[in-house]
Amino acid sequence: MTIPELCIKSPELGNEKGYCCICGKQTKIGYKFSLSDNFTGFSYLKFGNLFCPYCYTFMKNQNFRKHCWLATQDEILFLKRNEYLPYLLNPPKDPFAFYITKSFKKQGFLSGFQYVNYSQENYIVLTDFVGNVLINLNMAKKMSKLIEFLRERKVSKTQLTTGNYTMFIYKKAINEGWDKKIEETKKYIREPLWEVLCYVES
Repeated sequence: MTIPELCIKSPELGNEKGYCCICGKQTKIGYKFSLSDNFTGFSYLKFGNLFCPYCYTFMKNQNFRKHCWLATQDEILFLKRNEYLPYLLNPPKDPFAFYITKSFKKQGFLSGFQYVNYSQENYIVLTDFVGNVLINLNMAKKMSKLIEFLRERKVSKTQLTTGNYTMFIYKKAINEGWDKKIEETKKYIREPLWEVLCYVES
């Protein structure tokens, strides 16, 4: 199963024969290959000469490009950034797929059309800013708890993602006894999962 097959229940059927340039599957009911001049994801395309019905219908729906979303066999949820975290830390019954966008313009999911998840403990989140991120649920919960703790103490997301903490924050942390929390974050600064969790945190 690919992500388009998970998301699209009733694809639009064409009449072209060949191989899909997105998922690579062979079809007799595809659509001629055609993309707008603004398309920037050519490096993710496979050898092929058309779109299969599922990829065609998926790509045609601009909601998948312009929103964060969660797809399961039962539904597709288009989510705001600050609505995403509960789903990320409590994955649905498999199969499912996650996509998180910062740009709301790019087709950042193209590099991971094959990543439908079948595990609630280790799963992949597609993004358009740090690529495809493998998430371990226990680690995600640990990181999220740390981020929440520091955000409650007015530590900015910029400081959390760069590790460049102000003297005010350092002084506040020392005075209030949570300076070890600041030091702990430095283990995660370059981790894609850390950046994803900081982004979706309120």
